[in-house]
Amino acid sequence: MRLQGKLLAAGLVSALAIGTAAVPPASAASSILVWADGAKVTGLKKLAADFKKANPSVTINVVNKTDSKAALEKLTEPTGSPDIVIGAHDWIGNLSANSQIIKISVSPAVKASFASDTLKAFSYNGNQYGMPMSVENIAWIQNAKIMGNTCPATLAAALKTIAAYEAKSGVTLTEKISVPGADPYHFYPVFSGLGGYVFGRSANGALDPNKVGLDNAKFLTNVAKYAPIWQKNGLFTNYAGKGAGAGGFDLKGNFQTGKSAVLWTGPWNAAKVFSLRDVKGMKLVFCPFPSIVPGIKSVPFSGVQGLMITKFANAHGVEAQAKSFLNFVAGAAQQTKYAAAAMAIPANKSAKAPTATLNGFKNAGIYAVPMPNIPQMNSVWDQLSSGWSKSLAKQNPSDPKTAWSDAADNVRDAVKG
Repeated sequence: MRLQGKLLAAGLVSALAIGTAAVPPASAASSILVWADGAKVTGLKKLAADFKKANPSVTINVVNKTDSKAALEKLTEPTGSPDIVIGAHDWIGNLSANSQIIKISVSPAVKASFASDTLKAFSYNGNQYGMPMSVENIAWIQNAKIMGNTCPATLAAALKTIAAYEAKSGVTLTEKISVPGADPYHFYPVFSGLGGYVFGRSANGALDPNKVGLDNAKFLTNVAKYAPIWQKNGLFTNYAGKGAGAGGFDLKGNFQTGKSAVLWTGPWNAAKVFSLRDVKGMKLVFCPFPSIVPGIKSVPFSGVQGLMITKFANAHGVEAQAKSFLNFVAGAAQQTKYAAAAMAIPANKSAKAPTATLNGFKNAGIYAVPMPNIPQMNSVWDQLSSGWSKSLAKQNPSDPKTAWSDAADNVRDAVKG
């Protein structure tokens, strides 16, 4: 049996194993329109072809559509509207509030195939709105020549290793840790590692925008201790006015030229990281983020891409078929195939990442937490950035407790409207 046949057979077995049934009988052939973008189009087309083999009466048309969230939010008529869209988990707050996407149900077997946080990323107000397809998170990537092959358990241990290298080699690193992008997304492991969180949760587990954690007591105590040290020694230079700049990944940068020990970046830069390792011969080690404060994990944000069914699927008479497709693509074989075509990290726990580099990012994100998916998150980013820029300013930094208390109050004001 050819490889394609083997994958298809495995996919069908996997689909049955997780409780996926064939689509309900249709009086006529059904056509489902899927909006996707970039490499996701290629991945979904492969799964659509496999699904049609098992369900000949259903044709799934995957088309390239950029900025599909904004386009979907403007649609009011079924004509030309998509039945399924793929997008980031933090879309669902607005899309569900506007009734543009519908609830789905997930069987216990399907739930077991995903990490709970990954599946929860597509839940809102206790309802499930999407099926995860891929995940992404930044990683602590260290130059083994400087740091060795062992992942540090603590930031203090990492800095000790760097200092030992500088003393032995006589080389003073330009930048100990390179954080490409002076932004709170890349810096979230520092925020979480000091005990910070964005929103707390209500009794039913839903995110509560009225429980703002930017100034919780534990975080304020820790940031008051560490921020002045980092400001003084310039450990994190991006928020002090230096570094790679927002979103930058320059192959002439400090990490790439061996003048930095550690790089923080995500799988969107996998090709560039690959070039460092396999073209320039740099030995890289992917690690979870080391802890800063004993007993507190330093966790990055994760982003989850998934399939959502729009309200138009019902108007087109294909809601049941669309739900069946979402169950089909949840299987490990399907997600392995999708990941290979889309060059992504599959969301299914048993699915395989297509490259060693992507697998490195996957392993480094073992403790990653999904970005909050509620609309109020839009009020948070600027305040997270403000807290750090004021605390770590190269000249005249603010008192950290004041900077973060102000940031938290600004979020509360924005939430109240």
